Amino acid sequence: MLSFGKDKSVKEWRSWIKNCKQLKNDIIDLKTKVEAAKKQAQKTGFDAKLVGYAGLEVLGVEVHNIPANELPGPDKVVSMLEAGIANDEQAGRIRGGVSNLNRSEAKKALNDLRHVLEAREEERRVITDLTQRLELAEERLETLEDSPPKAGHGALKAIDQELESARDELSRINAALEARHDTGGAVDRAQEEAGRAQERVDDLEAAAALGEVEEAERQAASAALTLARNKLADAKGNADRQAAASRGLQRQLEKVAARIQELDDLRAGVASEVHMEELEVAETQLVDLLGGDKVRELVETINASRLSLNRALNHLNGRERNTGPHSPLKVMIEASHLVAHPSAKDLNKSGIKF
Repeated sequence: MLSFGKDKSVKEWRSWIKNCKQLKNDIIDLKTKVEAAKKQAQKTGFDAKLVGYAGLEVLGVEVHNIPANELPGPDKVVSMLEAGIANDEQAGRIRGGVSNLNRSEAKKALNDLRHVLEAREEERRVITDLTQRLELAEERLETLEDSPPKAGHGALKAIDQELESARDELSRINAALEARHDTGGAVDRAQEEAGRAQERVDDLEAAAALGEVEEAERQAASAALTLARNKLADAKGNADRQAAASRGLQRQLEKVAARIQELDDLRAGVASEVHMEELEVAETQLVDLLGGDKVRELVETINASRLSLNRALNHLNGRERNTGPHSPLKVMIEASHLVAHPSAKDLNKSGIKF
């Protein structure tokens, strides 16, 4: 059973993973909405140009004889229509009601253009709002990913739980995809049945034209044709639904597979950090044990005793030197393939010596 500390680490990592996942989903959703809004704004902008051209034609501008890049834009056309209507109303009063402009069409064109320009401005506002929300979500995700909880076994457990859940989901999607059955055969059979029913009706209608068939038989054939057509429509509808479900499941499959790959990569990164820290602790303990004060003190004690022994033996043998016959004890421990110790490079090269 996990200790409280590990339980807390698992919860922190699960919360971090959940928040990252939610932000990534939000970013995908916002990007989709931004693209859709941009496409709609592009269409509305094109519509505004067309409505503007119609307004210019009301004002007597020969739109088709002027290059598009030389025509005034929709906003300018609004000013032109407003000015044209005002000038014509003033001139009409002077001329006793005579007008040179179809004011009704001009006002309609002005109203239509204002409407489409209002829609354009609203769409621009939506794009700005969505873009700001997208940028904020991306910043939040970057900040969150740059500050994960401390790596540890609790992190690995949390990631493993997420991986297990994602793989279960992947299995369910695969099972649902495998359960999809081919609906093409049902459509083909319904198509053939409808074809035969139509041929029967055609034959009976031809016979009726020759006075060779009963009305009841014609009605029965017509009813059979209607039934066959209904079956065909049902088969096609079912096939369309099955195809839609398969496409949706396939998209989900790809999304979950990408999620699993992402979690696998995250786990490998966390595991490398966790196990490197474990190695550093263990290798440091080993080197401290092998090269620690206890071993050093024992070597020094042995060599001190050897020096005293050498003096005694040399005295007994009439020698004046203090060295020999016993050389100082030397201890050398070969170290290779240390990985995480702070001095791994030097230790792998020279080992531990006393």
